[in-house]
Amino acid sequence: MLKKGWKYYACLLGSHLMWPALAVKSEQGLFSFNDADSNSPVLVTTDYYMTVYRVTEAIERQKLKCHLLVVDGRGINVWCGSRGGSVDTDSVLAAISNSNLGEKVSHHILVLPQLAASSISKSVLAENGWRAVFGPVEIDDVREFIENENRKSREQSIATFTLNRRIEYNLAHLTFETIMFLIMTPIFWALSFLGGPLLSWHDYWMTNLLLLVIGVWILGTFMALADPLMPTSSGYVRGAITGILALVVWKMVLLFISFFSIAAVVYEWAWLDASGLTILGLSLFVGFNWGGSTPQLGEAQMTRDIIAGIGTLVVLFALGIYFPLGIF
Repeated sequence: MLKKGWKYYACLLGSHLMWPALAVKSEQGLFSFNDADSNSPVLVTTDYYMTVYRVTEAIERQKLKCHLLVVDGRGINVWCGSRGGSVDTDSVLAAISNSNLGEKVSHHILVLPQLAASSISKSVLAENGWRAVFGPVEIDDVREFIENENRKSREQSIATFTLNRRIEYNLAHLTFETIMFLIMTPIFWALSFLGGPLLSWHDYWMTNLLLLVIGVWILGTFMALADPLMPTSSGYVRGAITGILALVVWKMVLLFISFFSIAAVVYEWAWLDASGLTILGLSLFVGFNWGGSTPQLGEAQMTRDIIAGIGTLVVLFALGIYFPLGIF
């Protein structure tokens, strides 16, 4: 049983969203549980630490007699690894060969994660003497799946996105985005030496960095909580909706303040001033990033969201240069 140590919490806080060199990996190979023998089923997963932790935890909790084949996924979770090419048929075949799996089990059946289906070929595995079946989405359903002779219900084939899961994914994304902001700071400092708008941008960034980070966390948390209520799966559109709502709330706050400060009256009506552009920009940024965490979003839609999001951020930045209250 893996321990819920620093690696687990590093995964929880978003290090799995960084490049593979910084990924948190688990040991690869073949592991047996509860006196598994040559007739016991073989489950397959990637070497992402949190995935291995949760799979082994479920196996031991259910007292499932089985083998677990942990393949090289460059420390990336099953879904992202499959979509990004980190785990594929060759990864599985290599793990089979390296572990001498064929000599340790009397059957040649592999129970693969359903979320890896986009990158693993059952036909190629069959050509190499292995029959692959895709198990349930949730590891907690694997015992019933095996007892039902590797058949699953429709419900077991559907990825759910519960509140706990949304909060967890949101925490990972927001931590990653905060790290990105910190990395961008010295870059903006270097560009500021070019003067002009870049110097103004650097000054605005440094003055408002803490507020920008707080804004990202507020907007991201709102998207996680409001996910089931959103009318679309598009992260870009969700970001736009959230940004408009946040902008309305912010301007209502300023309207309230204006009753106590005459100077705030003019500021409050400047809907696309620096603060307005910042709110919209942050929300779009969080939106198209958040979309990649949801099981509802396909790869094609995610690509469109990223292109549209980056394009809109460029436009907002260009608009911000011309506002006297600062730039976005």
